[in-house]
Amino acid sequence: MEALLLNKPIVILGDLNCDGLKDNCVEYKIMDRFLNEMNLTQLIKSPTRITDATQSLLDVILVSSKSIVYRSGVLLTSISDHLLVYAELKIKSPKQPSQYITARSFKNYVPNYFAADLADKSDCLLSIFDGDDVNAKLNIFNHAIQSTLDVHAPIKTIKIRNRPCPFITQDLRNLMKERDRLHQRFLRTRDIIDWVNYKSYRNNVKRDLKKAENEYNSNEVRQHKDNPGSLWKIVNRLTPSKGKERQIYKGDHKSLANDFNQFFSSVGENAARASSHLADTNNINLRKSIESVVITEIDQFKFRAVTCHEVRRVVLSLPLNKSSGPDKINPRIIKDCLPVILGPLTEIINCSLRTSTFPLAWKKAELIPIHKEGDHEVMDKKKLSALVLLDLSKAFDSINHQRLLHKLSNVGASKSTVNWFRSYLTDRFQSTRINSTLSDPLPITYGVPQGAILSPLLFCIYLNDLPCASYNGDLESYVDDTKTLLSFPLTEADTGIKNLEEDLHKIASWCRENNLLVNPDKTKFMIIGTRQLMNELDVNISISFMGKILEPVDFAKDLGLLMDSHLSYDKHISNLVSSCLYKLCQINRVKNNFDKGTLTMIITSLVISKLLYCSTVWSNTTCTNIKKLQSIQNFACKIITGSKKYDHVSPLLQNLEWLTVDKLLYFRDAVMTFKCMNNLAPKYLCDMFEKRSCIHNRSTRNCNSIQIPLFKTAAGQRSFAFRGASIWNNLDTELKKCTSLKTFKSQLKEHLLST
Repeated sequence: MEALLLNKPIVILGDLNCDGLKDNCVEYKIMDRFLNEMNLTQLIKSPTRITDATQSLLDVILVSSKSIVYRSGVLLTSISDHLLVYAELKIKSPKQPSQYITARSFKNYVPNYFAADLADKSDCLLSIFDGDDVNAKLNIFNHAIQSTLDVHAPIKTIKIRNRPCPFITQDLRNLMKERDRLHQRFLRTRDIIDWVNYKSYRNNVKRDLKKAENEYNSNEVRQHKDNPGSLWKIVNRLTPSKGKERQIYKGDHKSLANDFNQFFSSVGENAARASSHLADTNNINLRKSIESVVITEIDQFKFRAVTCHEVRRVVLSLPLNKSSGPDKINPRIIKDCLPVILGPLTEIINCSLRTSTFPLAWKKAELIPIHKEGDHEVMDKKKLSALVLLDLSKAFDSINHQRLLHKLSNVGASKSTVNWFRSYLTDRFQSTRINSTLSDPLPITYGVPQGAILSPLLFCIYLNDLPCASYNGDLESYVDDTKTLLSFPLTEADTGIKNLEEDLHKIASWCRENNLLVNPDKTKFMIIGTRQLMNELDVNISISFMGKILEPVDFAKDLGLLMDSHLSYDKHISNLVSSCLYKLCQINRVKNNFDKGTLTMIITSLVISKLLYCSTVWSNTTCTNIKKLQSIQNFACKIITGSKKYDHVSPLLQNLEWLTVDKLLYFRDAVMTFKCMNNLAPKYLCDMFEKRSCIHNRSTRNCNSIQIPLFKTAAGQRSFAFRGASIWNNLDTELKKCTSLKTFKSQLKEHLLST
């Protein structure tokens, strides 16, 4: 209506489900009256749906003025039972500029021919074994591969196009052409025999297309069955959705790439500067310097030479989908010519370790910017627990190289090993790529290389001495997720809060010394306790941290688990159900693209694994929450089996050999207890349990049972220490005697399915 008042051109397209060829059609008369009142014109005059017995005009194109239309009509196609209506408008559509990338063309690449030509350069490759200059060796290595690749897979500038449908073969195209020919024939002759022939051929083409698509999708899922991210991309690709325009960067790509690169390369330095400024503002003093630890030479960690067999095993395990570095030699190329280059590559690695020098060519990185938060008896003892989840901003990018090398020496790395890591960390450069445009390289003076296999290990070594200070509570770290936990009686809440602030001050001091930036705005403070204790707690309780007052939150996420102040996990279950339901609805929309086995694999990987994440922690939740999770499992089961909404789910679960949610949680708790009893779990979990045979020397039939801890409250009996002991003691003797985890799982599942 607004467009009419403003005299703007209007185009309306759609299937109105009223036949425009019938003069006595009431719906069409109403529409015709509407068109006259709104001064709209209907362009389509020919039938848009033709069968063996009927012709009808259902699909229309309405315009406010014929002057904006160049031509219009109906195209005879066999895509669906409706013909294609079209209109060409006298307007200039905005045309997006074509995008080009520079890449190697593997159109004529044959791996055996490439490897054979590379082998002809044996004299060049053998020269790698001369001397001890690792950079010269790598240059020879890269030149030999790249010069050979230039012949077999030359670098070309390629225009980005939409990928053709991957499962449509030439045979299918021929069938589709024959289908269209039969359709055209029927439209000419209107013979019922031609209609039957066309309809039969059309159904055959639909069946073959569906079969080819299902086989392709099943192969894709099997290849990525261990990668939930890739599986979710497959589901999203098949789910109908609004098209997303490809991001187009406007303006000078070189200038934009340089701006991005300047920002990325200075992140670590800026974070270190911000850490010092924040610490000075809040009077956070430096701790005493860490003294060097003297380690005897016999106890030092030293690199040893690698063998060809070890290098071969690592290369063959490389995923093919990993991108290449600035040398543009991807894992596929390395694998194709591995028999030829195995010796030279092993020599380069050993030379690097021998001379404590990391090659300069492997220190260059390319970035592509992409547009886009204790004690198991505490509650039984009627204590409160104060938990602070700390946020370390840009932690991996802020590591000080000199301090890291000093800490490497303290944990036992030999002088040559430390020198190798010094070479590995220093003289690094990075560039940022915008489409095909590469920024100027800039040096990286802070942080560990993003995405490198050594980076998490180096970061853990860097944080290794954080828990060494004397704290009032417990401090735990997992990579860059750090938290501190302190328990105290309700009557000593003020003292507990003071001790907690003292611990936080020590952590802030350590962070300043090590150039890490603690973000108080993203730090979460939560008090955990029973409902009775929480009701008696002062509502105005808070802590002060680096100039910011932190109020207690009702819930906070830690390593993907949403904890609340009562440890009821109601919020976690609600979010979990919502997330799993969304994924199941998406999968349900495309379930016909997969066979039963593939569908089971997808749902197990994307939904069931998420459903059971950290279940040993929250499996003590309420029956109401268990019922919510059971409804998700029931929905998943019905999607796989193709059952209807009101079909009974129990026989379906038995057919899939799935345990119900309550039995599944029991199973996982039993498995974790088995790991603890056989020292297959972390030590702090194993120490929760003690066999009765370790308490007394009498030989009884319950000697393999666990001593159940004495808990006086329901909260204590909900802990894993109590649940695990109770579950273990109720298991059959034969199950307790299992020595293999695989056998224990198999026999326990079989037992639970039969009960």
